[in-house]
Formats: sequence, C-alpha cells, structure tokens
Amino acid sequence: MAQAEGAGHRPLATSRLELNLVRLLCRCESMAAEKREPNEWRLEKYVGALEDMLQALKIQASKPASEVISEYSRKVDFLKGMLQAEKLTSSSEKALANQFLAPGRVPTTARERVPATKTVHLQSRARYTSEMRSELLGTTLSHSLKMADQNLEKLKLESERLEQHAQKSVNWLLWAVLIVVCFVFISMILFIRIMPRLK
Repeated sequence: MAQAEGAGHRPLATSRLELNLVRLLCRCESMAAEKREPNEWRLEKYVGALEDMLQALKIQASKPASEVISEYSRKVDFLKGMLQAEKLTSSSEKALANQFLAPGRVPTTARERVPATKTVHLQSRARYTSEMRSELLGTTLSHSLKMADQNLEKLKLESERLEQHAQKSVNWLLWAVLIVVCFVFISMILFIRIMPRLK
C-alpha cells in the first residue's frame, strides 16, 4: 500500500513502520471508543507497542515531518493517559484526570471527520460524569437512609418518653380526682350528720 490509510493529513506514508503505526493507532482508537471489560489487557499492550513504534519512527532516517510526529505523540499520550485515568478508583478522580487529557487535533484516517481521540475523550467524559452522578446519588441516598434511621430511633425514644410522661401525669390526675371525690363524699356525710333536718 503506497497510500497510508490513516494519513488523512498527509497523502503518503513514508515507511512501513509509519503505516503500521497508523493502523495500530486506528485500532487502539476504535478499542478505546468501545465498552471494555475491566480486565481487558489488549489495549494497554497495544498502546505500549504504539509507544515503541513511535520511538522507532522518531529515530528513523526517513521520518515524517515533526508536526506529524507530534500529532502521533499527542494521540499516543492521550490513549496512555486515558488508560491511567481508568485505573483510578473514584469517578471524580477519573473525571478530573480526563479533563487534563489532550486529544488529537487531526483525524487519523481520511474517513474521519472528527479525530477519534476527541470522540473517545467526549465519551469518557460523559461516562465519568454519569458515574459521578450515580456515586453522588448513591451517597446521598445512603446518607438520607442513615439519617432517616437515626431520626426513627430518636422518634421512638421520644415517643416512649412522652408515653411515660403522659402515664405519670394521668396517674397524678387520677389520684387527685380520687382525693377530691373522697373529700367531697366525706364532707357530704359530715354535712348531713351535723346539720339538723329541716321540717
């Protein structure tokens, strides 16, 4: 193949090494755009191979222009940074790391309208934002449930205290009424006995 499939910004690939680099870069970009399993190892190995190919391309006698090499470097660094960001534990760390990644500026292949690394960057940003929302919602929900449980326990405790207090006041009131009734009853009996009958 005289024409490099991936050199959308250049008409010819100057070497077989550059052609292989462009093909592998296209494959890595498409793999990065796909949803992968957490234990997927191929993309990481491919990016390592891309780094090696890029170093070899830089020291090659018939190397491409420095702008082209810097664009390749930018894309490889982006993929490497994206893989490192995926290894972070929290989605907020992933999103922050993703913000600092710089995707490629030029499409890798002539068929691309937008650089694939830019598309991958936007997809990963959306995915990490969604994960952050889910994490935040889960944290908020668990915090709310925990607070609701605490409030329920406090409410039960206060309810028991109020019930005890109400029983105490009812007991006092009952005794007070009984004393008043007894006093009135005794008073009536004494009143009847002491006062003569009117005829």
